[in-house]
Amino acid sequence: MAPEEEVIKVEKKPKKSKKSLIITFGALFVVLLLLLGAAWFALRTGLLGDMMAGLGGKGIAPSEAAQVEKSPDFMYEMPEILVNLDDEGTRSRFLSVKFNIGYDNAQLESMFEHRMPEIRDKVNSVLWRVSSEDIMTPEGKERLRDDLHRTIDEMFHEYDILGIYFWHVMVQ
Repeated sequence: MAPEEEVIKVEKKPKKSKKSLIITFGALFVVLLLLLGAAWFALRTGLLGDMMAGLGGKGIAPSEAAQVEKSPDFMYEMPEILVNLDDEGTRSRFLSVKFNIGYDNAQLESMFEHRMPEIRDKVNSVLWRVSSEDIMTPEGKERLRDDLHRTIDEMFHEYDILGIYFWHVMVQ
């Protein structure tokens, strides 16, 4: 008896054509570009931080949360105010200030208009104490912002004044 020979059939895989490889790699490249573009957009607009905070279950740290300011719903544009600076012994210099007041309660606009002479007087009293040296530094401008915010907030203590937003601060 003759031993039976086993015939093993080897199936050859069809070769992928170069065209299909190019299409596959091209599609992967396009998907990669889209993902990179989406990540760049999310990073630039701040969405990436929001998404990461949502995934990790962590929000802004409590110390950072106190530093984040609430964006006001309304802005009241103060007319430009021009005052003499408190520079003793030097030539007379002037300070020109224009700013917006940020707030959330819509009733405040009519109150600002009604009490404008009083607001200007209080703002002038703050500005009259400023010297040109005070206002030339970023820290001095921030102190001025804080003083104006505190002064106006005291006038409207029953409402929240959210911030003072300078349009310009100019010394001449």
